[in-house]
Amino acid sequence: KQAQAIDPNDKQVLTTLADIQRLTGQMDQALANYTRAIEQDGESGSARLNRAGMLVDLGRTEEAEEDVVYVLSKAPFNPKAKYLQAELLFQKGDPEAANTALADAASILSRIEPASLSSEREIAMLSGMVAFRRKAYEEAVKRFETYVALTPGDNQGLRLLAAALIKQGNLSGAVDHLRNVVASEPDNASALGLLGQAYYGLGDLTYARDALERSASINPNMVD
Repeated sequence: KQAQAIDPNDKQVLTTLADIQRLTGQMDQALANYTRAIEQDGESGSARLNRAGMLVDLGRTEEAEEDVVYVLSKAPFNPKAKYLQAELLFQKGDPEAANTALADAASILSRIEPASLSSEREIAMLSGMVAFRRKAYEEAVKRFETYVALTPGDNQGLRLLAAALIKQGNLSGAVDHLRNVVASEPDNASALGLLGQAYYGLGDLTYARDALERSASINPNMVD
């Protein structure tokens, strides 16, 4: 808020504020501030890609595609844009093209040398998401573990790590992480859904039913 008071229309202030709001679950506010940042500077690739990621999650694919296409027209080797392009292609029912875009993203990421702690975190997260989508779950776990180590207490990272651990068959490890997420975010429907899956796989049916019912009551339309 102090930074925003200095210049409420500064694109970096708006983008940073939106990043914080997105990470703390204030999705409507985050989307609005990413849009404001883009209105201040149409070249703002970071705000465009973060907005596109949110729009993909919301199923607003046409709007997301506009941002992704714009960024790729300016920066054709942007790995996050390539990843989001893959997500959109999967949603369109074109897995062959989607997997090509994922391979491009992975290749680009493998050649990037992090210049700062911030970029190291971003690369770890994005690399994990690309690996997960490519069903390279061991690699995804490794990348998400790196991200979590660099970003303690980040529930998004813990949830993604847990999702990869479930795919890998490490259900107990997933439960440990998801219980921490749910303890701090009791209304995190995605984490509760994953927790229910993990408990079910472990044979803890009572806990599984409780977690899945809580998840469904929060977001009946959520599919993990």
